Amino acid sequence: MFWGFCLSRYLRKGSIDRGTALWWDVSDWTSWPQVNIPLRVVRSEETYEVRRQLTKQVSQEKAEWMWVTTLPAAQASTAFVVRLGHARWDIENYGFQELVSDWHADHVYKHSRSARHRGLHPGRLPRL
Repeated sequence: MFWGFCLSRYLRKGSIDRGTALWWDVSDWTSWPQVNIPLRVVRSEETYEVRRQLTKQVSQEKAEWMWVTTLPAAQASTAFVVRLGHARWDIENYGFQELVSDWHADHVYKHSRSARHRGLHPGRLPRL
């Protein structure tokens, strides 16, 4: 665990679309030797309610997220970095879901280097 995320001085309360969050935002990480610029790490512990479809019971769920960025705090607030991180995750989830359900491109198409040879080459996709 990163030592900075244990320190309460980096802790802030935040809110997300469906609930509340605790955010840690630590700048100037230089301990990643392959990266030559300081990094900013944002961690979000989120609590939200979920209504179960079958039983209609409401339960409280928790999720923990962490993002690394080069955007300085003056350019992107903690809340903005959290929104960007979730938006990126949504793009990946919905994009892969569309590949499987609408294009019938299951496992091999998502993970194979030769997926373009199996019909997903951009030149073979219909133009919208």
